[in-house]
Amino acid sequence: MLRRLGSVAGVWLALVLASPQAVALRCGTSLINVGDSRAEVLALCGEPAYRYEREVELILILGSAVERSRFLTVEEWLYNFGPNRFMVLMTFEADELRHIDRRGYGYSPGLASDPSCAGSGVRLGDTEGEVLLRCGEPDERDGYKETVSVQLDPLRKRREPVWVSEWVYHGGSTGLARLLVFRNNRLAEMRRADERDD
Repeated sequence: MLRRLGSVAGVWLALVLASPQAVALRCGTSLINVGDSRAEVLALCGEPAYRYEREVELILILGSAVERSRFLTVEEWLYNFGPNRFMVLMTFEADELRHIDRRGYGYSPGLASDPSCAGSGVRLGDTEGEVLLRCGEPDERDGYKETVSVQLDPLRKRREPVWVSEWVYHGGSTGLARLLVFRNNRLAEMRRADERDD
């Protein structure tokens, strides 16, 4: 009976670690868990390939008066373990690891596989770090902040910033420049750069 429970626990752990959103990740011989601090993750996993940080102000509003406001630092760390392993995106809120997401396969360090960013390997929902690893640095960058409101119930709404980054990759041999628009570190739009709204 004990042997069977051990097998079931092993299968459960394998499923948790293999799911797109996990609660634990193995870095070398150590296990990283949701709830760990940035310092713990850094000590066990090393420097991420890419870091994205934003400050979020959450404001609960009742009518037109501010009811409550608080600031929260959100960091996303992307780990690239090479072309034979999945990349991992870790999200920290304040100093606590909140999410571990398995992403697509990684890339060989320093080798952008699609420098014009014209291939089909870039997908909506990719992070800035994933696009940088695939396409390299963009030829042009611009950024700004928008504010969105979300209705929580008939009397309350939450207002928070959305950080928008616009990246342009000149077409290389295709001659067509591509515009990639990220919202809070997620690729939200892809189109030809000449369709850009100015």
